[in-house]
Amino acid sequence: MALVPVLAASGQVDWSLLGVAGGILLVGGLGLVLFFRARTGHEKPIQRSSKSSQTHTKSSSHFDEPKTKVELRQEYDRAFSTRDFHGAARAAKQLQDNRLYAQAIENTGDLERSIQAWTDCKEYDRVAALLEKANRPVKAGQMYLQAGKRQRAAQCFEKGGDFKRAAESYRQLGDQRKANDLEVKLLVERGDHLEAAKRLIQNEDMKGAAEQLLKGGEVLKAVEAFRRGGHPKRAAELLRKEGDVAAAALLFEEAEAWVD
Repeated sequence: MALVPVLAASGQVDWSLLGVAGGILLVGGLGLVLFFRARTGHEKPIQRSSKSSQTHTKSSSHFDEPKTKVELRQEYDRAFSTRDFHGAARAAKQLQDNRLYAQAIENTGDLERSIQAWTDCKEYDRVAALLEKANRPVKAGQMYLQAGKRQRAAQCFEKGGDFKRAAESYRQLGDQRKANDLEVKLLVERGDHLEAAKRLIQNEDMKGAAEQLLKGGEVLKAVEAFRRGGHPKRAAELLRKEGDVAAAALLFEEAEAWVD
């Protein structure tokens, strides 16, 4: 590059030397361009690598250590105390604690899921209470039997109209009168009035027995049942309708209610 001033000073210009100098300058300029481009190209991957590192850091946060049982129980208690029962149920599920799960689900008000949850816990008395709430008394009675609560079972069977199982339960409890009363209801529903009358006689319900004997076509037996039950006037009226006036008169006299 110092050649140009020398040539200018001598007053002579060597064009071949100028060409060489220009070539040198051009090559130098290209070299600088390539250098800066190479430098820039190395920086970009570094930036991408940094982003990749950040992404990796973020994604790795999704794979946190699983919560301990203590942490999950604290989460359950916190959710339950703030009435977040669905959140409590999720925590109980992770804890694999069926009883805590059932408590949380029951508090959500979902009866069907609560019934299933307590059934999984074999808490049959709780299941029975929920079934009563759901107006399913016969099924509740079955659950009370499994829970060993026969009295409540009998009451539920009676409420649900399952008189046979209700009678069986009362009989096992030693309440024969109640068992007979329920069996009478069952027999009457079936139209078996004579068998119903027998059960009523066992219960010393002569008036009720007489009514069933009448429905069963046993008029004379009904007359006797009315008389023994302290209803001679009713017995006399039946005899009079049957045309046995003399016998009816005797009964009317017994009842002190003779009529022409």
